Amino acid sequence: MLSRFARGGGTLYDLEFLADDHGRRVAAFGFHAGFAGAAAGLLAFAARKEGSNETVGPLEPYPNEAGMVKDVKDKVSASGKNIGEVKALVMGALGRCGRGAVDLFRKVGLTE
Repeated sequence: MLSRFARGGGTLYDLEFLADDHGRRVAAFGFHAGFAGAAAGLLAFAARKEGSNETVGPLEPYPNEAGMVKDVKDKVSASGKNIGEVKALVMGALGRCGRGAVDLFRKVGLTE
């Protein structure tokens, strides 16, 4: 995914370090950003079939957390991947965003 971005001439900014003229951070991400980002990552993972370049496509909002967790679990299972064997590394797992990612991974059934 990132190689397509680079080939297209895109620029990647780390918004965690976006600062104003006085050096103060102007963007921060919390629990729900990590939760949703982890879900998006698993959906992208599930969309990739062995040896293909399939992508996840547009993401749509869910009516609630339970619906999102169920859909992510279902899509990973439908991809032929065993959710219990999927591994994820959360950098900053104890921070606000990282805690959200860890919570999503636990709820969909990743083992620790």
